[in-house]
Formats: sequence, structure tokens, C-alpha cells
Amino acid sequence: MSLLSRIFPPVSTPQGKATWLLFTAPWIMLVWKFGCEPATLQRFFERVGGESIWHGSGGLASMLAGVFLFGIGPAFVVRRVFREKLSDYGGGLGDRFRTVRSFLIALPVAIIGTYWGSFEPSLPQYYPLNPAAGDSVTVFLVHATAYLAFYFAWEFYFRGFLQHGMAPAFGMVPAALVQNMASALMHIGKPGAEAFVSILGGLLWGWLVCRTRSIVSGSLQHAFLGIGLDVLLCLRQHGFRI
Repeated sequence: MSLLSRIFPPVSTPQGKATWLLFTAPWIMLVWKFGCEPATLQRFFERVGGESIWHGSGGLASMLAGVFLFGIGPAFVVRRVFREKLSDYGGGLGDRFRTVRSFLIALPVAIIGTYWGSFEPSLPQYYPLNPAAGDSVTVFLVHATAYLAFYFAWEFYFRGFLQHGMAPAFGMVPAALVQNMASALMHIGKPGAEAFVSILGGLLWGWLVCRTRSIVSGSLQHAFLGIGLDVLLCLRQHGFRI
């Protein structure tokens, strides 16, 4: 048996799958954090295309990069490497009744939380991720569509790919705690309140995936918070008092 095979057991085993997930997660997270954030990509585009490049290029490209890193790439691994179904990782509709019910229960809390949180003075420094989002209704719709896809990819990676991938080896509760730690670390550098709330969100959405067997409810809740916040911030940028 080679040294590599002793360190990395076959992905066909629970231990091997968990080992590969834990090995690749820091690389994926750091690629996103230091290579794909909006400001980083915007500076790159301006170096390549000049300062006349559209000021929303970095934000839009960042969200699309996140879709590939956290969504399409892991989904490919599930299907072609693990040889499993996406629904086993929360990629299906799961229990539709619980999915719809949990979203409707959380909706009033999300509305209140989004409105209250939007008054945090540091948030306009970070959001919208695409600084051009408020340029027009059309641009905002494009932004919101890309953002929605990004949130589904994010939830699939942390609450689906990592959590469900590690659960057979460690158990669901430890796997949920590990994915929550990983997603919380991705919020370092964000406003402090958001970073701490992300811990509660990660626990809630990790639990919801277990209850509903789907990332849909958590993804929609997460997207509502993010896109709703951008709506409020963009309206205030244009002088609306809300």
C-alpha cells in the first residue's frame, strides 16, 4: 500500500470521502476568499481592460465564480467521482411540505431581520457585492438572479456537499458543526454582526437540510436576506426613506 493511499483512503469509503472533503475545502475556500471576491476581480479586469471597464464586472464575475466553485464543481464530484445522487446531498426537493412550511415560518423573521440589519452603518461598505446593482432595474434583476444562483451554490457546498459528505464518517451533528465552522470562517472580514449571525444561520440551515432533505428552504432564506438587504440599500442610495 502506497503512502498516498494510506493518507487518502478510497473515496468509495466514508472515511476516504471525508478525508478528501476536508483536504480540498481549505483550498476551495481560500481560492474564493483571495481570488474571486468582487474587488479582486474588478482590479484584475481594470488592469486588463482599462479603467473604463464596467464597474459592476467584478461583482457579477464574483457571483458566477462562486456558482462554479461551490455549486457546479461539487455537483460534478458527487455525480462523477462519488457516483451518488445530488438528492443525497440536499440537491432535490426533499420533503416538500417541510420545505415550504419552514420557509414560510422563517419569512417574517427574515423580513424583520433584513430591515433591522439594514441600518448597520458598515454594511454599505460591503454590499451590494455588485456596486452597479442600483444603476437600473434591469441591472438589479441581473444582479439578483446571479445572487440567487450564488446562494444556492453556497448552501449546496456547505450544508450539502460538506455536511452530507462527512456525515457517514463522523455522524451528522459533528459534520454540521464542521461545515458551520467552515462557512463562519468565510465571513471573516465582514461586519462583526454579520459574522456572528452567520454562525446561527449555518446551524439553522444545516439542521433544516436534515429535516427537509433539501437545501431549498435554507437557500431561499439566505437569498431573501441578502437580496432583500441589497434592495433596501439601493433604494436608500437613490434617496428613498425606508
